Amino acid sequence: MSNGVSIIIVTWNSQDVIDDCLSGLAVNGRNDIEIIILDNGSTDDTLDIISSYRSARLIKTGGNVGFAPACNEGIRQAKFDFILLLNPDARMDAAGVLALRQCLEIDPTVGAVAPVVKKSDGTYDPFKARNFPDLFSAVLRHSGIGVLFPRLVREIPLPDTPKVRTEVPYVCGCAVMVPRAVFKRVGYLDETVPMYYEDLEFCARLNKSGLKVVVTPLAEASHIGGSSSSKSLRRPLLYTMEDGVAPWLFYKQYKGRVYAGLFRFLIAIFSALRVLGLGLISKVSPRQGATLLEQKAKARALLKWSISSHANTVSKIKEHFDSSEKFATQPLISVLIHNKNRRDKLDICLRSVAACTYRPLEVVILDAHSTDGSVDLIKDWTTRLTRGGLSVVFRDCDDAGVPVSRNIAARFASGDILLFIDNDAEFTTPSALSQLSKLFEGQPDLGIISFRVLLRDSNEIDPFNWVYRRNARQWNNRPFEAVCFSGAACAIRAEVYRKFGGFWEALSYSREEEELSIACIAGGWRIRYEPAPAFRHWPSHRDSSGVARRRAMELENGLLVLWRRFPVPIAMAMMTVRWLTMSWRALRMEHCFRPLVGATASAVTRIAAGSFERKPIGWWNSIRYWLRHIPDRSRSGYECKVLQE
Repeated sequence: MSNGVSIIIVTWNSQDVIDDCLSGLAVNGRNDIEIIILDNGSTDDTLDIISSYRSARLIKTGGNVGFAPACNEGIRQAKFDFILLLNPDARMDAAGVLALRQCLEIDPTVGAVAPVVKKSDGTYDPFKARNFPDLFSAVLRHSGIGVLFPRLVREIPLPDTPKVRTEVPYVCGCAVMVPRAVFKRVGYLDETVPMYYEDLEFCARLNKSGLKVVVTPLAEASHIGGSSSSKSLRRPLLYTMEDGVAPWLFYKQYKGRVYAGLFRFLIAIFSALRVLGLGLISKVSPRQGATLLEQKAKARALLKWSISSHANTVSKIKEHFDSSEKFATQPLISVLIHNKNRRDKLDICLRSVAACTYRPLEVVILDAHSTDGSVDLIKDWTTRLTRGGLSVVFRDCDDAGVPVSRNIAARFASGDILLFIDNDAEFTTPSALSQLSKLFEGQPDLGIISFRVLLRDSNEIDPFNWVYRRNARQWNNRPFEAVCFSGAACAIRAEVYRKFGGFWEALSYSREEEELSIACIAGGWRIRYEPAPAFRHWPSHRDSSGVARRRAMELENGLLVLWRRFPVPIAMAMMTVRWLTMSWRALRMEHCFRPLVGATASAVTRIAAGSFERKPIGWWNSIRYWLRHIPDRSRSGYECKVLQE
């Protein structure tokens, strides 16, 4: 990677505009700018025009997969550190592109920068920078009052051409530059619907993460607008996405279900009134112009959407796009490894990663200032893995605990799937990642997969990584729905991981997986145990004192997790049950009760001090969580206990 610019352009029957777009960039001979064009199945002369530009790299997506999915694929394929998303009907020159890059380089708090956008006639277009939608503006817009009193509509933060760099809530995706590091930090464009939502939602994520969205007058772009959508036969569907589904999803995600439901109710009322009003106008004036016909089609489409099932609407939208033919490439998998002074076992781990046949594959390695030669080993393996066609990221970090190190590693990862593996664990088969990819495929609600973890060179289950309330000997070879997952080897969808903020960093080690599991299940995602592929774990030998310390930490963190995630009455009851069961097992099986007393006191002290933020999932989600938990409460995994060395 370098500080050059990768320009991502998505085309679909763009023969009328793509030539002007590419000729305006004029990047032939430049080694700091690359152009990547993703074509969504054009049937006109678009591909012939693109082929005449040697500086452009063409990727055929295999069908009209939509704007956001195509952009995300382009970002993955890009080789430079700055990504410019540019519409084919927009025009910029190389100087403007570099001005955007300079804006990002001088201010790391900027997450996205856009140029001043002008219309095709050269006048300033104020609608390319906007405020986030709200119900007041929606009422004015859909009722028609906004046409009579445009100043009341609070959609435009920059009514006049800005003279200096100006921060705005969000910008249109026709021309916007984002550092690659920002995509790694907050995630890629949202693919819930194929277009019209991704720029709004992405800028909302930037704002939420503390990054700024700005418009700079040092760069200009011209934009025609609607060059592809105007040719589409799916205009009613596009109306629904732009003025209905997109703002509704935004309200639902960032303002709550009640706010989103009120929006749909208002859309239904005003759309029905517009349909009736336009119908009366058409009877009074039988000669209907093109504008009136388009307004009627838009009103009907929004009315139909507002009174129909959202799930059916989204599925119908995706049916009209070729999502089933999305790219020939497989999802990018990121393998994340944290290390501290485990050189011998890390070598085994990285050797098994190198043997994996799956591509595309990325490896992110963090080292917490090891002193045993691990750094030299990692540098050697970085060279070898890169030669094998893998993307490798190696960073130093402080030893701040397992959750913190995992979250840091995830910030550097670009993958659609994040595979966390301990530095003393290894793959047992080169096809493991191919199996993993297939497990996620076709299960869109599957958020986390936990794997079978074998202890050293035996075929016994590692007891500390059997976290399911089922008998290990009976269940370790069978897949099942779970309520938790093992941290030694687990795969998490990147969107799920980022949606819930990763692992809880208030814990130094143990139970962080349970905390994320509760949030995941409450959010409607599934967790599944899969016996294949299996992983082999080579932990340090555990004596009785080590087991006692581990159990004490499990109890302390377990109490904190329950207090953080459940309503107070439920949390108190669950904490009491957990303390009693763990204490009984410690006395009966491991004779390590005394450390549990100190762990309990420590947990109570932290809770009383209010040293962390509570995030209860609510009563209904608590009930749902325990309904899932009930079938999993057969015999405890503690019963499958191997001899400790």
